[in-house]
Amino acid sequence: MLAAIRTTLTSAGIAAGPQRLAADSGYWSIANVSAIPNTPELLIPPARHGRHGKPRKDGKPSESKSDSLRAAMLARLDSEQGKAHYAQRSRTIEPVFGQVKTVQGGGRFMRRGLRACQAEWKLLCGTHNLLKLWRTTMTATS
Repeated sequence: MLAAIRTTLTSAGIAAGPQRLAADSGYWSIANVSAIPNTPELLIPPARHGRHGKPRKDGKPSESKSDSLRAAMLARLDSEQGKAHYAQRSRTIEPVFGQVKTVQGGGRFMRRGLRACQAEWKLLCGTHNLLKLWRTTMTATS
């Protein structure tokens, strides 16, 4: 997803990439947190479910490869600055999904198949963006 963001910005003539990236816990993985080069500051809360290390024969959990990454991310999110930056996500990103789902009726896809659903989602997002542009031009002219 980060590569798609960079490609979109580059094609729009914007050289600077994002400085910070906030995502939900579904994007938490060792690969997403550590293996991506030139990554902006990531704010991804680790998933609260699942195993945290392979259980040993004596029943005690063993250390996982991601334990240090989880601890570092939780420390970053628990800091005052991390809390403030992650809280912006609820005001900037989440309302868009709510509007697309409730106002535009995008709670369920009308067509079957991955490509059809991707096309429908792009259409819903495009109409959402066009409505935003139209509303801002209407308020600016009146």
